[in-house]
Amino acid sequence: MTEYLREFLSDYQQMIYDTVGKEAYLKLVENFGGQRVFLWKADTLDRALHRADTRNIPLAECLSNKQKAIYDLIGEDAYVELAEKFGGGCIVPCSRHTLHNARWKADICNEFDGMNFNELMRKYHVSKQFLSELLKK
Repeated sequence: MTEYLREFLSDYQQMIYDTVGKEAYLKLVENFGGQRVFLWKADTLDRALHRADTRNIPLAECLSNKQKAIYDLIGEDAYVELAEKFGGGCIVPCSRHTLHNARWKADICNEFDGMNFNELMRKYHVSKQFLSELLKK
């Protein structure tokens, strides 16, 4: 993933990305992109954590099937961070198409060296106006 990718996500997507990190966000997009994903409230998660601690079992065993799927996908730390920030509501990771477009734009920005404007226009089949606007960001 390129350094510019985050810049091409919406503010809401950036909040999710910043909460869970790059790798977990990509996993969310791959598995739930464009879909609403409900997260337990923080107090519900706290009760599950307490139950796991007192029974000396993994947290995953105290989660519902849907919550466990998210937990298994992104890991405990990212799951807890998501629940603390967005718990009791839904998140919607960007669609794969949106991620593809963001990566494409990020790749163009990363390849720009100040001298290869025309080369990038040809390589990516974009207009001068599009490329100028993209590189202003």
